[in-house]
Amino acid sequence: MIKDIIFDMGGVLLRYRELEYYRYISKKYGLSETKVSHTLNPMIEKLEVGQMTLKHMRVQASREFGIPNADLEWVRFFKATAKPDSSVIGLAKRLERRYRVSVLSNISRSRYIVARELFLRDLGAYRIFTSCYMGMRKPSKKIYLSVLRDLGAKPEETVFIDNLKANVDGAKKVGIRAVQFKDYEQIHSALKRLGIKTA
Repeated sequence: MIKDIIFDMGGVLLRYRELEYYRYISKKYGLSETKVSHTLNPMIEKLEVGQMTLKHMRVQASREFGIPNADLEWVRFFKATAKPDSSVIGLAKRLERRYRVSVLSNISRSRYIVARELFLRDLGAYRIFTSCYMGMRKPSKKIYLSVLRDLGAKPEETVFIDNLKANVDGAKKVGIRAVQFKDYEQIHSALKRLGIKTA
């Protein structure tokens, strides 16, 4: 019997794609998208686990891109483009009547503050787990085990929803019943097939 349902944030509860950010920075500085993604992605991974500050990221990006004082608009772009998905959030709120609903996200502290203002305060989630405070990221096995331990949850009684296959596969490796998110209709049907009451 399912007791815990864990939602990813970006790409599930929140409509946001990092690819759009890379495209924006690429256009802003006249760089190839490949150059931007290959340069920023490792830095973002460090930022999301607290191993790099935003100031250091800007300095390093300036050096890598060969431009002075790169303004990466890390928070501004996120705030301007990330939109709460009202259908999925509505589903999460309905699920809260019968299940413990939590959130697990790879996110920097600065963007997490924005997400709290956008929708997290009103979500009513049982727990919110973020990479920036945990010091680890999905799809690391450690992060799923840490979440299960903190919740006092059994993997077979837990469902995890994420838009990225790698993160879904990571959850499955520790026995969590994970589902890859595509859209509201698909995830609604997938949860019902798992015997979860969605109304």
